Amino acid sequence: MIEPPAIRIPLPVESPELPRAGFPLVATLAPLVVAGVLFAVTGSPYMLLMAVLGPVIAGASMLDGRRQRAKTRRAAVGHQASTLAAVRDQVREAHDAERQRLRGFASTTPVWMSSADGPLELAIGRGNAPSGIVLGDGTRGTRSPESDALREEAAWVAGASIVRDVTGGIEVVGFGVVAAAAARLIAIRLAARLSPVSTIVTAPRGETWARALPHEVRDGPDQRFSFAVDGRVTAIDWSAGHGAGHGAGHSVPGHRTAAVAGVIVDAPGADTMTAAGARKVALRLAETADARGIRSPSRALPEQVVLADLLTAAPAGPGLTAPLGCDDTGVFLLDLVTEGPHAVVAGTTGSGKSELLVSWVLGMASGRSADEVAFVLVDFKGGAAFAPLEKLPHVLGTLSDLDGRLAGRAMESLRAEVLRRERVLAGAAARSIDELPAGTLARLVVVVDEFAAVVTDRPELHGLFADLAARGRSLGLHLILCTQRPAGIVRDAVLANVAVRIALRVSDRGDSIGLIGSDAAARLPVTPKGRAIVIDGAGQERLVQLAIAVPDDVSRIAAATVPSVAFRPWTDPLPPVIAHDALPAATEGIPFGLRDLPAEQRQPVAALEPRHGHLLVLGAPGSGATTTLESIAAGAQGAAQWLPSDPVALWQALVDPAVASRGGVLLLDDLDLVLARCGADHSVELTELVARLLREATQRGTRVVASARRLTGPLHALGPLFVSRLLLRLASREEHLLAGGDPASYDSRALAGAGTWQGAAVQVARPSPAPRRAVPVESPVRIRLPVSGELAVVSTRPRALAGRWDADVVRVRVIGEPADASLVIAAQQVVLLGDPDGWQSDWAELARARRDLPIVLHECGVSEHRSITRSREMPPPLGPGEVWLVEHGRTRRAVWD
Repeated sequence: MIEPPAIRIPLPVESPELPRAGFPLVATLAPLVVAGVLFAVTGSPYMLLMAVLGPVIAGASMLDGRRQRAKTRRAAVGHQASTLAAVRDQVREAHDAERQRLRGFASTTPVWMSSADGPLELAIGRGNAPSGIVLGDGTRGTRSPESDALREEAAWVAGASIVRDVTGGIEVVGFGVVAAAAARLIAIRLAARLSPVSTIVTAPRGETWARALPHEVRDGPDQRFSFAVDGRVTAIDWSAGHGAGHGAGHSVPGHRTAAVAGVIVDAPGADTMTAAGARKVALRLAETADARGIRSPSRALPEQVVLADLLTAAPAGPGLTAPLGCDDTGVFLLDLVTEGPHAVVAGTTGSGKSELLVSWVLGMASGRSADEVAFVLVDFKGGAAFAPLEKLPHVLGTLSDLDGRLAGRAMESLRAEVLRRERVLAGAAARSIDELPAGTLARLVVVVDEFAAVVTDRPELHGLFADLAARGRSLGLHLILCTQRPAGIVRDAVLANVAVRIALRVSDRGDSIGLIGSDAAARLPVTPKGRAIVIDGAGQERLVQLAIAVPDDVSRIAAATVPSVAFRPWTDPLPPVIAHDALPAATEGIPFGLRDLPAEQRQPVAALEPRHGHLLVLGAPGSGATTTLESIAAGAQGAAQWLPSDPVALWQALVDPAVASRGGVLLLDDLDLVLARCGADHSVELTELVARLLREATQRGTRVVASARRLTGPLHALGPLFVSRLLLRLASREEHLLAGGDPASYDSRALAGAGTWQGAAVQVARPSPAPRRAVPVESPVRIRLPVSGELAVVSTRPRALAGRWDADVVRVRVIGEPADASLVIAAQQVVLLGDPDGWQSDWAELARARRDLPIVLHECGVSEHRSITRSREMPPPLGPGEVWLVEHGRTRRAVWD
């Protein structure tokens, strides 16, 4: 028995019992004597009344004495009780301290001893333990029942751990299950005190939890644990089956425990532990030992493991079994099919994450063809991590942040891969890939290094990975996600379907707890590199030294792989140059390029169908906007006509009501520049003419395709009339956004013809050179003087224009000046010439001209046209050298003959 330290606590001195006061005889008789003397002297009978005072005073004195004695007694008893209560508190504090001290002998926290010298003290149960407290009597007073009860209470600590020196062994007595549970707890407490470096443990085969201890563990006889340290063996045996009270040992009140040759423990009164609880403690001891660098020589992990050695020792097994490294039992194998189907890897920079991924991929590829397993590698650290695997036939492609668009396309293609695999399973009436014939579908493993960078760059991929994690098992899709800090990055929707978790050294304790449920990964040493905690598919925690691959491993596995044609889950990017003649035939519409649909794993022809309505092509100079119109013209095969790109000619074409009824496709290049080149007087009207064309063409089965450099100015008002838009490379991200594009799809380095249409990337095809079929435009009329008649001319510079006509043939009369009566004209051709003010000052002549004469307006503006003609109609814009000719109320473009 382990004797407690002696503690002496003094008891308070009890107050003596106060004596009872006697009868006051003198005080009673004295008044009687005095009363008799006074009566004898005075003869007054009243003096006899004083005799009554004696008994009264005596009785009052007795009553007062008793009251004071009772008060004093109550005060003494109260003081005694409060003093005993203070002593009782001291006793309880001492009991708690002793209980806490003894609890240390029941702890499973490792306090490994370096040698076997000295006693091996251990808690074997719970009961009443000696306290070592002595309550001393005072020098005065007597013992009381209260103090005697307090002495009895202080002598024993209730509910304390019973500690014994178990060096000589322990025998547990009781029924099998209870006795085994008691022996198991004693064994785990011994394991926490005896160093793994110098202790050899033997355990029954049924006690599998003992294999997780950091000690050297060997198989031993049933119902017996033993701990051998430096030649001294401490055994825990529960096979004897003795009854309670066996032997003549040290009895303990309330606990049947004895010591003969060692210690006998009565199982019903002992502490117990389940096998699952013992395994958790054993794993914790192993983690602590590894963190401190303490390990049994027979179970120490190597500091480096070569993958080639493991592949030789463990050839390819079922599913995707691959050797990851070595644990304390030898080669550690993990099958992602049966234990996964997915895995999460965490570790700080330099802990060996990338090396693990390379070795794991090689381990799964070794001995298997690309028809059995294929890999998609995603590395957002520049792609260098997976560079050694590029020659592996099983690798379908490596995606990196150096080409973010390709990586995004490929990740989106995985959605289509899910659908494709579902169709294959449905076609074969199979519920999972395991029911398909060999070679029908290869298992696809998506390995993502720096998963945090991937989902940070494209947050929408969170949903994709959650979908892959949920449906991957039956479809043969597996995820290996690697990140420095999984907390908050790998969401619960993914983790819920992840059984395999690998934690290399992490810097934050919370990251370790969040991934593997303990802080073991935060306590891994910096060296050796590649040390990891692995939670396998059964939930068992293992300490593993991960294997390292060398470049020769890739070459050797690639050379031994049977050649095959593996299906690639994504298509190549659209080519920068596509010949229009090489486009696939469109089932409907006008083909003009190829669309990229990575989520559907196809690149169909881009065709302008009737449902697309009018199309607006927006692109900066050199982006391929004109080529797009030419490609549509080539695809229309003669049904396309080009509207003029000159504002004057375009006006002339648009005022023709029949232009909207031509059918087919009308092409208009550089619409924004056409509207910008139009004069301020005509810009609004020309925009309205274009709007009228768009509205009427829709009703009459004609489609309009226009190009522009930006969606600004008058073109902004026309935007809603175009049902669809094709966005090529614009001058800036802001213009791309204003044009209705997704900011993420903007690429300032996009080649000519590359853009987005109908929510997908498109590459416009280049047609062969061909003449343009233009919409016919009415030419300006030629002005000829009547053979016999007059012509009214309004010019802002009439003097400069007067010399235009031959004076011998044409008579020029300037409005506002008197006529020259001496001038004889052979012909009867007269030109009435004047400036706008002159014409308006001669109301009669102006009225006659409006009524009877053709009027030519030379170098006049819209305001002069309206004031002269009294017409609110907007005259057409004029080209160089052109004038307005007004005849019969109609204004046309004209040139001088």
